[in-house]
Amino acid sequence: MTLAGSPVSVRIMKIMLTPEIQKLVEEKVASGEYPTPADVLEAALHLLEERDRVYRTRLDDLRAEIRKGLESGDPIPAETVQWRARHPAPLLSQTARRPSTQD
Repeated sequence: MTLAGSPVSVRIMKIMLTPEIQKLVEEKVASGEYPTPADVLEAALHLLEERDRVYRTRLDDLRAEIRKGLESGDPIPAETVQWRARHPAPLLSQTARRPSTQD
């Protein structure tokens, strides 16, 4: 038997599929998209592996961002951040150009 175009040793594995999944496998083979049911399942398992890899990568990235946030210092309430965004402090160069009113 060959899977993905290269000879490999195979083991027989009995699995139970729901009628819906069995129909999907049969349709994929009947369409000519895949030569055998084993090829359909192999492709599906490769996609599952890829999805799991992407999930693990995203989870690791999220954990790193959380760790960065926790290590960045004391938290600032969201209301404060929002207020600062709506009311930016004047730049130092702008305040330096203003004439003093105390003269």
